[in-house]
Amino acid sequence: MAESTGGGITMTGGLGLRDVESDDLPMFFAFQQDPAANFMAAFTAKDPGDREAFDAHWLRILADPTVINKTVVVGGRVVGSVGKFDMLEKPHITYWVDRVFWGRGIATAALAQFLRDYRVRPVYASAAEDNLGSLRVLEKCGFIREGRERSFANARGHEIDEVFLVLERAEAGEDPGNAQY
Repeated sequence: MAESTGGGITMTGGLGLRDVESDDLPMFFAFQQDPAANFMAAFTAKDPGDREAFDAHWLRILADPTVINKTVVVGGRVVGSVGKFDMLEKPHITYWVDRVFWGRGIATAALAQFLRDYRVRPVYASAAEDNLGSLRVLEKCGFIREGRERSFANARGHEIDEVFLVLERAEAGEDPGNAQY
């Protein structure tokens, strides 16, 4: 069950989503320095270590009224982000969870909570075909695979298979936000 705690934070269990604050950005930058996380994400910045490009990117998206960004907080600690951006005039989901928190259901719970608040359907997502964890998160939240293609992955330095998914509607009776972490 979700409850609002004021201050833009929505909590489910010990997990909360809140608006991104400038103090979150150094954590987000640190998360993307993890080579294993970048490899799995695959479709990353050209140079994840370029702080100037990172800051410029976040300045642009935080100023864009069509973009929604939330910070994922667990036990008072910033552990990632989740958001929506438009690509080719369609809403797309993005998320990142610090690798030390992988495998605990946090990404699933955060995305499910985000999707309860963001009700536009259809909404789209994509992931590297070999990023089984991310594909599982998306599928647990009701996304279905609708196609794939070869795409250039900055973090890999070559083309890989990218899977495209869509969430057409909320699934009746399912609440993946009850994931334990």
